[in-house]
Amino acid sequence: MADGNKMAEKSFNEFIKRLNKLKWNYNTGMANGNHVIRTGVQGDDVPMELHFVFDRERELTLVFSQLPTALPKEKIIEGAAAVAMMNHNILQGCFDLNTETGEIVFRLVDDWTGGFSDGNVCENMLGMTCQTVDRYNDKLIAFAEGKISRDELFAFVRAN
Repeated sequence: MADGNKMAEKSFNEFIKRLNKLKWNYNTGMANGNHVIRTGVQGDDVPMELHFVFDRERELTLVFSQLPTALPKEKIIEGAAAVAMMNHNILQGCFDLNTETGEIVFRLVDDWTGGFSDGNVCENMLGMTCQTVDRYNDKLIAFAEGKISRDELFAFVRAN
């Protein structure tokens, strides 16, 4: 745990330095004993919230981005199929679907086994998360809200 504490501090500080260099707006805090950075960005169509967690116990840097709309219960099975199809195409990270609530969250992880998460990792995690969430979020939201059909969602995912 001592190494986890040091790595968390170092990773957190490196991310703050890089976010400042990028002139990126953010807030910091603590959650369950871990440093957290909360930020966001306007995508092409939908704003994205991003939460970085520096997990001391598991020795990981995680970024989460929850979609602003949950799938209704009657669409969870079809949504799960779409999420599995998306995850098959994603090179880094994955979408997680809570089958109880319909919430969809994008998650990307960097472990500290090779060393702390530095500024380059910060930019990579920001870029991959924003790019991936922006690619899929509007279609998932449209499906959740009944604006597109399952077949339209599946066709989009297959093409992307």
